[in-house]
Amino acid sequence: MNILIVHNYYQVPGGEDTVVNNEKHLLEANGHNVVLYTRNNSEIKNISKLKKILLPFSALFSMRTYFEVRQIIKENNIDVVHVHNTLTLVSPSVYYSALSCKVPVVQTIHNFRLMCPGATLYRNGHICEDCVKKIYFVQFNTDVIEIAELKRCFVQ
Repeated sequence: MNILIVHNYYQVPGGEDTVVNNEKHLLEANGHNVVLYTRNNSEIKNISKLKKILLPFSALFSMRTYFEVRQIIKENNIDVVHVHNTLTLVSPSVYYSALSCKVPVVQTIHNFRLMCPGATLYRNGHICEDCVKKIYFVQFNTDVIEIAELKRCFVQ
């Protein structure tokens, strides 16, 4: 089977990186062809000021990732895409690449970041489930700001 593993490394290495590397080696040891597509958030240090300004938008959809992953899928006859982390540079565009090539996606979720901006469901020394119970958008320091409050910042 031809498998594409997709992972976006954070600037500080962590357990997700170990899982990705171990999975790749385990699959290869069992006869699978594994292609690894990675980005590293340390790339952000070297991008232009304009690209840094546009980073919130490319974090939602990266044209670079979209086209690179499509090309990898086609050139390597990929059977399945296994996505680990997409923040910040890979972006959800990886899913659209696979969809456009009619290739199934498996997603491993390593933390709570999709529900909690801090990724831990922990705040101020206690378990915090505010983000699970309500729709929250962004976190600054230890204050979680509700979408409605965020809208008030931009729409007056």
